[in-house]
Amino acid sequence: MTAETISPQPVAVARQALRRLTESGLPPTPDHYAEHYYLIAGELSGQKPEPSPGESTPEAEVTAAVDTILQILTDTTFGLAAELGTFDGHFQKLFNEKSADTQDFSVEQALSQIMKTLSQLRQRVADSQAELRETQQLLQRVQDEIKESRSLNRIDPLTGILNRRGLDIVLTREFTRSRRQKDQISIGLIDIDWLSQINDAHGRDAGDQALTHLVTAARGLLRTQDIFARFGDEEFVAVFPGGNASGATFALDRLRTLLDRIPLRYNGKAIPVKISAGVAEMHPSDTLSDLMQRAERCLLKAKDSGRNLVINETDLG
Repeated sequence: MTAETISPQPVAVARQALRRLTESGLPPTPDHYAEHYYLIAGELSGQKPEPSPGESTPEAEVTAAVDTILQILTDTTFGLAAELGTFDGHFQKLFNEKSADTQDFSVEQALSQIMKTLSQLRQRVADSQAELRETQQLLQRVQDEIKESRSLNRIDPLTGILNRRGLDIVLTREFTRSRRQKDQISIGLIDIDWLSQINDAHGRDAGDQALTHLVTAARGLLRTQDIFARFGDEEFVAVFPGGNASGATFALDRLRTLLDRIPLRYNGKAIPVKISAGVAEMHPSDTLSDLMQRAERCLLKAKDSGRNLVINETDLG
């Protein structure tokens, strides 16, 4: 006959998990929180609970962590309030006994009971304050971690520029600003030509170096207000606030020419890095999707025309 497994209370498990994170000094990431939660739950119940379907995403884990912190705060404050009510009842009983002047009433006993109750009250308040401070510190760490994660999630780790997620935010902001201020904006879609051949001939690290080579060249040529972001594996987007298609085409053709003149140096070899680009400027009736689609058509035209070209809308005919 097997012993019945007792399921630990989720709030109690979460409380210990959060405390253990604080003591260990680990950043309160969703993975660390989940790992400690399941570990402690396993220690208390004798088995490791499986995560529920649909709750394994980082967003769900962060939400669970914040919900747990809120639950701890609620339990602490309501628990303290309940105990204060109990203490109040003790004092009321003593007051009633004194008012009735019963034979059982003793000043010495009353003072002793008052001192004991006050001591318990002070200890309970001190415990609650310590727990609230601990929870507040952890909540701040969670908040800082979320801010840092959001920042990192917008940056391409290889090249150090905006990734597609970051680009979506910035491009939407710039497009909206341009429309509101009746200003111009142009974009260029850039693709590294024959990147797969570089990978096959020289290795994937050489392909990665080709990506960073392009980014370095773009940073040196583009204006400070221009935006350069990685859109896909070998695709990039250049955003030119206040620029028309002619100016954007000129800038990207300079970039293409620079790459023609300066190949990538890798393991003592000169590896050519070529690009194709398509440029489109905002029209009065455009949506952001319209603008991106026209730039994509220009990029396809450049690739179909032999590559190592910059094509804008006027070239489509």
